[in-house]
Amino acid sequence: MHYILHDLVHYAPWMHQYLVPSITAWIEQNEILNLEVLRYCILILISGDADGETVSKLAQSKIANSAAREQLAVWFALWVDIDAEKAIQATEKWLSSLSEEDASKEAQLFITRLIGTRRSQNTGPSRSSFRDVKHLKSLYVLMHRHIRAQDDIQRAGKGAYSPGLRDDAQDARNSLLSQLSEIPGKETYVALHELASDHPDVNYRPWMRKLAYKRAEADADLELWSAQQVRDYDQHQMRTPATHRQLFDLTVNRLIDLKAWIERGNDSPYKTWQRVEGETEMRNLVAGWLNGQSFGRYTCAQENEFSNRQRPDIWMQSPQVDSAVPIELKVLDKGWTGPELCERLRNQLVGDYLREETADCGVMLLIWQGQSTRSRWQIGDSRVALTGLRGGAQVLLERYRQQLSRGCFN
Repeated sequence: MHYILHDLVHYAPWMHQYLVPSITAWIEQNEILNLEVLRYCILILISGDADGETVSKLAQSKIANSAAREQLAVWFALWVDIDAEKAIQATEKWLSSLSEEDASKEAQLFITRLIGTRRSQNTGPSRSSFRDVKHLKSLYVLMHRHIRAQDDIQRAGKGAYSPGLRDDAQDARNSLLSQLSEIPGKETYVALHELASDHPDVNYRPWMRKLAYKRAEADADLELWSAQQVRDYDQHQMRTPATHRQLFDLTVNRLIDLKAWIERGNDSPYKTWQRVEGETEMRNLVAGWLNGQSFGRYTCAQENEFSNRQRPDIWMQSPQVDSAVPIELKVLDKGWTGPELCERLRNQLVGDYLREETADCGVMLLIWQGQSTRSRWQIGDSRVALTGLRGGAQVLLERYRQQLSRGCFN
């Protein structure tokens, strides 16, 4: 009964993990004809941290067995949310097999289930495996093929109205571009630059060029380099930091190199790193690697004690920079919850380690060994997957900055 499920979804989230096995088994054996009931069941599965592979197989099973009409879009949306790499290709193949009219209708149902609507941002699933540059671009292009901009409903200046499925679908389609263009980095610029050449609607291509330029402009908002730094970079592909921000940028770049080596290097010692049992040992590995890659541009210390007896995990220093860049390291497999991570971000990293006036930047370094069963963390008002932790932290930091500007906390 949908009203019972409604109350379980909204008023008893603590029960969701215990309901997952029963709901999964029931859905596997039965067809849910009521779309609202199906939506509530899926929300409970996601909120209850149901195993991603189990949910993905459930969605694929319903698709393979030709779920009821208008429910296929729900299952494809769930599959994309859990495993975008495989599911987006399957979704494209499914839509291309339909008539133009049916494909447009199913695409509208699919994208509103995946993204949500203006009336409810919780309409769709929330594992969000598709929220990266590659998948957002693929979905955006796919939706433009089947939800054509030339057929969009123009409501501006036409009085009050009640938005329908087509209104919600074009909003959700446009939301994909908004999310894509807000991701910093070269990959986003390249994706937008490609859309400027191959967007399905040629009228959108000038706008894509403008967005690509704005992305490059935002990413290039860096401090000016000195002549000596330019010479250093030409010789060593690394500059000697002269400001706190430049030391922070160098720290982040070294950590990105470390991430790439561990995840994709031919000589990656990832199995050794996975066997690390304590955060102290993990800190030793990270600090040792950073020192090995310093080339005299910085020094890396561990647990320097402050006057208030606080000890940052790792301390990046340079003789040319007044303040050090702190790194707060957390191994997610050691049971850290979302609220605990938020507390350490706010009170430790921001509140203690960055209290000097000349210290503006610090790093919250989260390491995932892949051994914990936890798949989502409560960050602010949302439960996010591993890939969403960075975005969730950025939202919280912006909120902290606003609070600081109003003097809400020290």
